[in-house]
Order: sequence, then structure tokens, then C-alpha cells
Amino acid sequence: MILISLLLLHRGEALNPGPAFDAAVKAGRKRTWSVGTFNPSGLGGKHQVLSSYLNHGNLWAVTETHLSSQGMKSFRQGLKWSDSEFSYCIGGKPVPLRSHSCATGSWNGVAVISKSPTRAIPVAWGDQTFETSRVQLAATLCEDMWITGGVLYGEPPGVNHPTACENTDTLAIEVVSHLCQMSGLRYFAGDFNFEPGGLEVFQLLADAGFKDIQDVAFEKWGKPIQNTCKQSTRKDYFFISSELIPFLTGVEVDDTVWADHAVLQGYFSCGPNLLTRHMWKYPTEVKRPQSFDVRFSSAFAHEMDPTKKYAIMWSEVENQASEENVRLGKAPFVHQQHGRGATLDTKLVQTTFHRGPVKPGRRTDIQPLFGGLSQKHAHWFRQLRRLQSNHLSDSERHMILM
Repeated sequence: MILISLLLLHRGEALNPGPAFDAAVKAGRKRTWSVGTFNPSGLGGKHQVLSSYLNHGNLWAVTETHLSSQGMKSFRQGLKWSDSEFSYCIGGKPVPLRSHSCATGSWNGVAVISKSPTRAIPVAWGDQTFETSRVQLAATLCEDMWITGGVLYGEPPGVNHPTACENTDTLAIEVVSHLCQMSGLRYFAGDFNFEPGGLEVFQLLADAGFKDIQDVAFEKWGKPIQNTCKQSTRKDYFFISSELIPFLTGVEVDDTVWADHAVLQGYFSCGPNLLTRHMWKYPTEVKRPQSFDVRFSSAFAHEMDPTKKYAIMWSEVENQASEENVRLGKAPFVHQQHGRGATLDTKLVQTTFHRGPVKPGRRTDIQPLFGGLSQKHAHWFRQLRRLQSNHLSDSERHMILM
């Protein structure tokens, strides 16, 4: 009887609650994940530290890696051999070797280390920008959301770098210009080697809606801002875009892992179905008459506010172009085709963030010059690579690009 009773018992219902529970989890899609930055003063041989003390992070923007080509290869192998959860390490340009060393690089280098699929963003860098080994742009598929970011290691001011401020600003502004061409979840992090207000790029970031996670934590919860460099200055930052700011749930500054710089980390609670995007309203395309006279009203002539005057101008142009279309026997403008010059602010729209950047090609492939997130651009570029694989001539590929 005991054996028969045991056979009738079954386990697993609590462990595997079934489709109803799975659907509820998927419906919420609210998860907690974290990103951060640190300067280890050399990353070579420190894969075990990363796996042991920083394993709670999903993505790390690392500066001053000292990783040459051989050093990066050894570090990736170390992560693999130690069964680390960090499977992706995207470095900037490998740093040159130090004198009398066959593996260790100079005091430079950046990298993005992640547990989720990560790839470099193929952008058209300015002259000698990428060659400095101080910048990198990468995209990470974290929690089913594409997160795009840049990492920067600024030049330290001093005798060895007399133009550190100008050079760091030049690099940082170029990274920000690329990030501002993109949309969605973005960050800009690293050791800038300058305190707040010491660079022009700080104001550009503020104008673009980016805020450092410590500043957001102070505004939200009154959390005191801490120094990040040798416990005396604040030179490490993790700026996040306006799309990420509402979902920040916590900030940590840990100065116990590395000797000189603290680990700066932000925690976020959101999933792809909980995000919003700031969208501009765009009127749909119209087919205006090839030529028509616009007669502006007295309201346009007497309006002194340039913003209102611009909106009146476009309204009268659209109305008279629509009337001209009717006179020529064509369709008038519909409601969706009106509104140029009238949109003054963005609208929050709930949307998903599944679009990723174009993959970098092989050295012989045509490389994209646009780093933004555009599904149409990605489709067209994939088609271009298919055509290239069919051995098109240079002139034919140039015509396609044009």
C-alpha cells in the first residue's frame, strides 16, 4: 500500500507551475539588472577579481585596461578558463606595448565587458580618434533590450599631457555626437580624469538629457554624491539618457575593489514592455504643386513671436498648397499631412527596444557610416552586403550607396 501511494504522488507542480505562471511573468517583464564603470589600473590577469567581486553586474565600462592585442587575447582566455559569466569583452583599439614587455600595454585602453551579447558599433570615427585607444562605442542586448553606450578614458592633466583638457573634450564630444544620433537606451561612462564642470562635454550631455547616476540618486533620494578617485575627487561617471533615468532604482559607489578608483554602479528595474520613448510628431509626406503663390495673411505679418510666426507661416503654406491641389483636380491634404512648425515638445510613447545596430563587417566588406538604430538602414545594408558578395564592381557599389 505504501509503494502504491508513493507511485500515485508526483512532484514538479510547485517547481514548474505551468503556462499560467509563465504568462504572468512574461506579462510583467520587470527585472532588475545593473551596469557600471571602473578603472582597475590595468585589467591583465584580473579576470578572477571580475568574476568574484563584480559578478553581480550585467555590463561594465572599463577604462585604463593596459591591454595590447596579446593582452586582450589572454584576458578573454582567462575569462573562458575560469568559467566566468562574462562572455563578451569588446575593447577599443589595442594599446601599444610598453618598452621591454611582450604582453603588457601602455597606460591606456578601454573595454566593454558583458554577460549578454555585445558588439562594437561601426561608426565613422574622426581622424586619429579611435587610434588613441581611449574611446569605444558598443551595443549590448541586455534583458531583451538593446543598450547602446560609449566608454571614454580621458587624458590625465599634467606634464605628460599638457593639452589634456582640449584632447579629452575633443574625444568626448565626438562620442556624444554619435550617441545623440541614436535613440533608445544609452549611456556614456568612464574615467574622464576631470571633475564636474571641467570639460565642455558636461554641458553638452546635460543639453542632450543625459545625467550621471549619482546626480539622479541625489535628486531622487537625497543620496550624497561620493568621490570616485582616491576618495578625494570625482572623476568617474556613468551618464544615462532620459529613457533610462525613470527606471534607476539604486546607485552604489564601492571603493573596496580597486586601489585608486571606486566602482560606480547603477541598478535598473524595467523590461522591454515597460519602457517609453520620447517621440516627435511628424506630418506625413505631401505632394505639393510644383509652383504656386503663397499669400500670407495679416496675422502672419503682425505676429512678433518667432515661434508662433513660424507655425503660422507653415499653416498658410499647407492650406494654400492644398487648395491649389484641389484647383488642379488633385486630392487635398488630409489631417495627418498638416502641422509643420507646430510641434514644440515630444510625446511619451510606450514602445519596445528590440532594434540593434548593423553588425561590423569583415575587413574587405563595405563598412556602414551611420551608427544609429534604423531598421530600414539595417535592411538596406544587409542587402548591400549580399550584392557585394556577388562581386559587384566598385562603381556599381558606389551607385547603390548614392
